[in-house]
Amino acid sequence: MELALGGLEALDEAELESVLRVTENKARILATTDSMVFDGDLHFFEAAREDKPDGPYWATWLDHVGGRVVCESVPARHLDMLGQEAVSVLGPLVAAILKEKIVQE
Repeated sequence: MELALGGLEALDEAELESVLRVTENKARILATTDSMVFDGDLHFFEAAREDKPDGPYWATWLDHVGGRVVCESVPARHLDMLGQEAVSVLGPLVAAILKEKIVQE
């Protein structure tokens, strides 16, 4: 049986250590957080080229966000979200969100 690592096999030792540090920090933050609901809006960027057998990932945030959950689909796999094709989509989306936020204030 082949182990699916979701692209982790492509990372070198320093990159794997970085992933581990981030994961440990997330666990630490979750353990010390009183509220599990963010009082604001969430803009979720979903990798469109991923299989989602359990449904869209953004939907898992609904119970944890007090405001709106807005999902934008990005033509990439999760590990390619900062690749050239994805960034060409992400850049304008983030710029529009920030511009809207500035206009509202």
